[in-house]
Amino acid sequence: MLAASHDLGKSRLSLWTGVLIVMMCLALLVLSIFHQWQSRHSELRTAKNEMRNLAKSSTVFANDVIDLAETLIGALVYRMEAGGNGESGAIKLKGYLAQRNFSTSRIRGLFVYDNEGRWLATSEQIDTIGFNNSDRDYFKYHRASNDRRSFFGLPVRSRSGGQ
Repeated sequence: MLAASHDLGKSRLSLWTGVLIVMMCLALLVLSIFHQWQSRHSELRTAKNEMRNLAKSSTVFANDVIDLAETLIGALVYRMEAGGNGESGAIKLKGYLAQRNFSTSRIRGLFVYDNEGRWLATSEQIDTIGFNNSDRDYFKYHRASNDRRSFFGLPVRSRSGGQ
């Protein structure tokens, strides 16, 4: 009887030890899952903040480029209106654009067209003969409208550089 009681105590001890080990494994598993869940949320918060900051800086950059372009275009319009639209005005404008260094990473080039879309002058070092942009959305818009504000159309492939 003593041996049976000893065997029963031993099996109960083994059972409780097994239950305790399983409970500890489950607790470790739950803690690990909780830690991974918290890490995931932390990474998502960080990524969301980084995307928000990137969007803000991209917006600021785009607005700065637009402001710069509008300032440059305003100066060109003033020069054209003051210097005339004829051949001598176009020659002066070509000289003005050639003197300026517009080859920044923000603005690729400036282009001036006549009423038919032919290139009169550009800041790029290319021959303007034979190029015509009358088929572009921005040209059609400004030819049909007296609105002097900027117009943003779909992206186009550059005829002068292929970008």
